[in-house]
Amino acid sequence: THADDTLPAMARSSAFKRASLGRTRWVLVLALAAFLAPGGCSDRAGPPAGPDVEGEVRLSLLALGDTGKRLRWGWMPSAQRRVGAAMEAADRQRPVDALLILGDNFYPAGLQQAELPLRVAMNLVRPYCRFVDLSGPRSEEVADACSTPPGERHRIPIFAVLGNHDYRVPESPKLQIEAVPDFVANWNMSAKRIAVRELGRGVSLVMLQSMETVQKARLLEDLPEAIRSARGPWRILISHHPVAPTRSLEAHGRFEARYMAEARRRIAEAGVPLQLVASGHHHSLQIIEPSPPGPPLQVVAGGGGGALHPIYDVEDQLFSASRYGFARIDLVRREGSERLVVSLYATRSAWLPAGRPSLAARWSVALDGTLRNEEASR
Repeated sequence: THADDTLPAMARSSAFKRASLGRTRWVLVLALAAFLAPGGCSDRAGPPAGPDVEGEVRLSLLALGDTGKRLRWGWMPSAQRRVGAAMEAADRQRPVDALLILGDNFYPAGLQQAELPLRVAMNLVRPYCRFVDLSGPRSEEVADACSTPPGERHRIPIFAVLGNHDYRVPESPKLQIEAVPDFVANWNMSAKRIAVRELGRGVSLVMLQSMETVQKARLLEDLPEAIRSARGPWRILISHHPVAPTRSLEAHGRFEARYMAEARRRIAEAGVPLQLVASGHHHSLQIIEPSPPGPPLQVVAGGGGGALHPIYDVEDQLFSASRYGFARIDLVRREGSERLVVSLYATRSAWLPAGRPSLAARWSVALDGTLRNEEASR
């Protein structure tokens, strides 16, 4: 009797298994078809779709954050590689002068000595192969990850800051500052909490290790002097954490809310214009007009390859999308005056043919902080 009672359950179990196997086969067939299709599940991308900026471009930057997801299967498509390929296509179309990496460079807990070459190859060399300089003393250990022929590479400065995940193991910040340049010679991450880099064409870059100031906002006291020391007249602050406030403390917590308020206050205290803040942390693409005090414009380019997040309830959002992608920042001269033009480009899912990154939003800021929706003005 006991054996007879178990037969229906066994039959249901077998039927369930057959149905599951059938669904699994179809998923594998569809995935294989997409993978084998021209451009399917590959890193290839065409030039950005959408109109180019108008005017004489004098300096260009690419920016992205929240990038360094650890891959478990090397053959699987990667959002980070897809975004890197889209940036390469954008650079081939019109070359840029520097790459800005906005923190959370190595998930989930930062960079560790035991997997140093592996993670540098996986999360820096492979996705940003066109841009990396492999002339460092240990570059040979990671060079195989770069598939772009040497003659097609465009080695530009890579300016990077740390994110909150980059601090989760104690050795990670020191490794990123001191060890990564042995593999990627053009990696530039300052050991100082706040550092200034002059990019030329009147553009200054202020690099802030914001995680150090989130729980100790008083450490931002040196920020006004750093901003004043930048030559400008164009000044761009890069940090992992945004400075535009969210409407709810639950979004990030009281420490980050205090940091955001203090950062905006210190930026205003500098007494010289700082036109743009570029950050990550929110895993999405956003353009924000932060309420005073503080900068007139902020771009969030947090769709670099990590898991996407819902859009936070940020005050004064001009644009937002939970999409993978990157930001392009161009200094443009038109009719005798200059503007910083910020363009957000979104990529397609890693499971679809690469196609072309699409223009999602474009805003610009003048020296005096005046904003303009570039798409609406066309």
